[in-house]
Formats: sequence, structure tokens, C-alpha cells
Amino acid sequence: MPFEAESVKEILTKHTLEHIENLIPLMREIYRVCVPDASVRIVVPYFSSPGASQDPSHRRFFTWHTFDYFEEGSRLCFHGMGLFRIKSKKIHILKSVPLFGNLLSRLFTKIPRIYERFFAYLIPATEIEYVLRPIK
Repeated sequence: MPFEAESVKEILTKHTLEHIENLIPLMREIYRVCVPDASVRIVVPYFSSPGASQDPSHRRFFTWHTFDYFEEGSRLCFHGMGLFRIKSKKIHILKSVPLFGNLLSRLFTKIPRIYERFFAYLIPATEIEYVLRPIK
């Protein structure tokens, strides 16, 4: 990225990371440009969303645990990849039906394992949102 190290306070990426072929180098670059207390907000299609798998330009899918691989102290974190703390995760369901979708989004965000195992294909989420903070 054409930014100096530790020069960016906030990053919003919405429906772009699913198109990236090499996510790990990009996450390292995002980490490099962020100031210590930066906010990195990521919105991507959820793996069970029909839009996630039908779009031929999508290179990857995202689940509740995808960014755990970049979180320091996570059981999924690779050695040397603990670049961020996950501040929040939220599943977005049925944006076209605000009240019902909002209630389901809140419920399934509280019980993500049950959602992913039993409901993800019955009531597919449209997207998932993560907020990360770099560990510096």
C-alpha cells in the first residue's frame, strides 16, 4: 500500500477481501500501515450466503473464526501472525427484513457455534463484520 508505516487511523473494507487471492500478505500490510490504536472494520460475505459461493470472482469464504488466525492468543493463530485483537464480530442476517433480521443477527452473534453447525444454511447470513485493532 502506498502509505507510510503507522500512518492510518481507520480502515474500512467492505466486500473486497473475498476477491483477494493472498490474504495473509494483505493483513500484514494492513498491520504495517495502522497506528497503534487503529480500527480495522471488515465486512465480507458470510460463507453460507448464496452470494458468497455463486460469484465467480470470489476467492475465499469467511466464517466466525476466519480472523482468529490473526489474533494474538487465539488457539488458531499461526506463529508470528498474532497481529490483531478482535474487538467484535457480528453476523448480519436478512438485511431486507430489518426487524426480523436484526433480532436473528443479535441472537446468532451470541451463539455462533450453534448457528454455524445447525442454522447457517437454513437461515443464511448475508455477511459478517469484524472490528480489529492492531497489537503494537
